[in-house]
Amino acid sequence: MSSSTDIAEYARFFTLSLDMLCIADFNGYFQQLNPVWERTLGFTIEELKAKPFIEFVHPDDREATIAETQKLATGGDAISFENRYRCKDGSYKWLVWNSTPSLEKQLIYAVARDITERKRTQEALAQEQYLLHSLMDNVPDSIYFKDTNSRFIRINRAVAVRFGLSHPSGAVGKTDFDFFTEEHAQQAYADEQEVIRSGQPLVGKEEKETWRDRVTWASTTKMPLRDKDGQIIGTFGISRDR
Repeated sequence: MSSSTDIAEYARFFTLSLDMLCIADFNGYFQQLNPVWERTLGFTIEELKAKPFIEFVHPDDREATIAETQKLATGGDAISFENRYRCKDGSYKWLVWNSTPSLEKQLIYAVARDITERKRTQEALAQEQYLLHSLMDNVPDSIYFKDTNSRFIRINRAVAVRFGLSHPSGAVGKTDFDFFTEEHAQQAYADEQEVIRSGQPLVGKEEKETWRDRVTWASTTKMPLRDKDGQIIGTFGISRDR
């Protein structure tokens, strides 16, 4: 293959790639960018090449970006490095980078990908988990999740207190037989297996809880726990002392 053909194939690859491809020099300026940069950030290629690339980086990410650039300048690679780049409208987009240097040419070759939507999804999930943890940790009712064998997979703090545990994780893998009398544990197991078999909840059952050292009364609701495909993978329940 001739050198002119090589250059044409390289240019075609560089132009058609869906990723953000770039070549930058060790002085901190972009030397070559593919069209995806314009579509992603809104700046023209000329605008992006006119300033040091650090000026487009979010102020909070500049120190880490400079450190990565210095590492590249000494011959190291940057793998899965994340930072935020400013768009022309003033917003920022998250990019993840894989970069490698050429010490001989004093150039950095890099591939970046826009992961802004992924970051937003992660943040939304983290917020949802925070809200769930807040509910689980602070509600006075007992909340618990069990697998199909009625083993605890998660309990809230209220249950941990009732069980005399220092932390909710202490119940994981255990069953009601570890905390209640045989009679009560057998009834709880039977109720949960019926919920799993029928797929129907058991709502507001008034029951006598016989512990090894005391007796309490509670109103209990047990429901099937399903995975994302709707398959029953256990039960979960809420109990309130009476």
